[in-house]
Amino acid sequence: MIKKMILSSLVAGVMFINNAYANNLDEYELLSSQAGLGIYKKDGSYGIGEIYVQRINMKHVDVKLMHGNKSGDFFGKATLSSYWTILKDNINALSVSNGAFFEDLSNTSTQLSFPIKINGNTLTTGASNDFPNERKMLVFKDTCANGYKCALVMNYSTSILNSSSYSNIIVGLSPYADKSSSFPLGRTFIGVDHSNTGTPILYIVHGTNATQSQMREVMYDLNIYDDAIVMLDGSGSSQLAFGNTKVYGSRGTGPDYRKIPQVIVVIKK
Repeated sequence: MIKKMILSSLVAGVMFINNAYANNLDEYELLSSQAGLGIYKKDGSYGIGEIYVQRINMKHVDVKLMHGNKSGDFFGKATLSSYWTILKDNINALSVSNGAFFEDLSNTSTQLSFPIKINGNTLTTGASNDFPNERKMLVFKDTCANGYKCALVMNYSTSILNSSSYSNIIVGLSPYADKSSSFPLGRTFIGVDHSNTGTPILYIVHGTNATQSQMREVMYDLNIYDDAIVMLDGSGSSQLAFGNTKVYGSRGTGPDYRKIPQVIVVIKK
């Protein structure tokens, strides 16, 4: 049943540089290193919960957007464990992370809050009218300076969403949009480091119990700044699976194991 729920789309190539500890990652523990992906952990050094960093360099692995079975404007939800069990065995997934904001915590399916576009198809224009001026987009571009696919962060616009030049887009929020910003919660931020212009590096960063300002500081330490950051769904939705490890964000009282409708998957080529 879960297998039927999962639909894959977007593909982007990724490579992991030999310098495993670039961008202050020498302060982190390296948990997993494979061609194209390094996963790191930091324990409470910011006076907050654990921080997990995925460092993705676009050459040797793929990045896919995947989601539950779609019926009209509604997307089926599944547990992180269900996604991970299916994806690691069937498509050689290296990691699975939560992605889009969604509307309904209680039911088995939900509308997504903001637009998502996969393989040229806008699957939804989003059910929420919130934050109209604080939306950001992670856009996957087919050919970048190094000849490979890469990710870019842009301010949201319907013209870019509808452009045939960008076939894969996930819409989130500015890191300053107030999503219980001053409360320690699970947080997922995604960003692009352009300091190496030939090979932009994509980061997915999870904080298990952090405020938004604390997460911004984590991103700044990775050389990723406001115009290159997208805030994705957080609180108990902030989740990550890789190897035998599963990470769950806090809803304020402890880890939350909620079902989620949409994930970002790093996959072996």
